[in-house]
Amino acid sequence: MAKTKEDVGGLVRVNGTDIYHEIRGAGPSVLLIPGGGGDGGAVARLAHELSREFLVVAYDRRGLSRSPRPNDWLQTSMAEQAEDAAALLRVLGVAPAAVVGASLGAHVALELLLHYPNLVRGASLLDPGPLDSAIPDRRQRMVLPEPARAAMARGDSAAAFEALLRDLALWDAVDPATRQRLLGNARLFFSHENPLLQSYEPDGALLRANRVPVQVGVGNDTPPLFREMAEWLASRLHVRAETYAGGHVATATHPDGVVKVIGPFLHLHAGKSAIPG
Repeated sequence: MAKTKEDVGGLVRVNGTDIYHEIRGAGPSVLLIPGGGGDGGAVARLAHELSREFLVVAYDRRGLSRSPRPNDWLQTSMAEQAEDAAALLRVLGVAPAAVVGASLGAHVALELLLHYPNLVRGASLLDPGPLDSAIPDRRQRMVLPEPARAAMARGDSAAAFEALLRDLALWDAVDPATRQRLLGNARLFFSHENPLLQSYEPDGALLRANRVPVQVGVGNDTPPLFREMAEWLASRLHVRAETYAGGHVATATHPDGVVKVIGPFLHLHAGKSAIPG
């Protein structure tokens, strides 16, 4: 019988850097990958819901929040982000796992399953961030809301990131401590992570060859820009984009609605119980 792990967390050395992680619940293992500039706190409500039936690992991606920024780290890549996730699964002893990624985290999850399929039982890709590089003729392009653009023009990345989080409805969905950590991620988000949405394009051959079960989800109230990305990715993976209550950050605002959609998929593909070593 699997042991229960509740709110176990801390730093672990993976892929040459220190990664902060939290473990909740018991059962088949699920890895949560937060979106751009986000951390484990941004997906805490979803982690809590899933921990009723799964062993859930949530983490702060490289250099964000409680994961120290590596020395001389000038840029990241989707490959590096996937390598971190793969190493975390191995070090914690919870692989293979089901993976749930939101926004930019959905693309990290995609890169993980394409390059490390032996570590992934199934992946739920939720409201994937808009990749201008993947859809060159897309109808819309990612544009920051006007308050965020004005703040960037003043050189105030924290105010710009707060404006973006408010526009996406994430600001009011997280606790004060998480808000402060996210503001601390603002500069890194704009310098390191946002460029990934301009340059990353999934490998077409690997998409066609993929055999890992995949689910693509999108919120009922998600803006057209993000919905177009979800539908594009679903078509490449030969699945349909499933909808759940909420918008782009439904993992924080409507976690129960998200679980209603991804829960059956996770139960089908998460496998047997896993216990961290």
